[in-house]
Amino acid sequence: MVETEGQYDLFSGDPDANPKWRCAITGLEYAKRRMAELAATKPGPYFIYSITLGRVMISLDSGGRSKVESA
Repeated sequence: MVETEGQYDLFSGDPDANPKWRCAITGLEYAKRRMAELAATKPGPYFIYSITLGRVMISLDSGGRSKVESA
């Protein structure tokens, strides 16, 4: 079961190489929308991290390879 209304952190960059924290968001759908907005204005890798589950939920690389991955 995927928690959708929990607390999420949104980061830019690679999860394993000094990612930059962008914001905390409640709700996975809101986090996905915010990630898409950021990726549209500044292309590059982004990911959403679940504070509750302790793992990356979704990643997006808008810097040439437009690919969304869900964990």
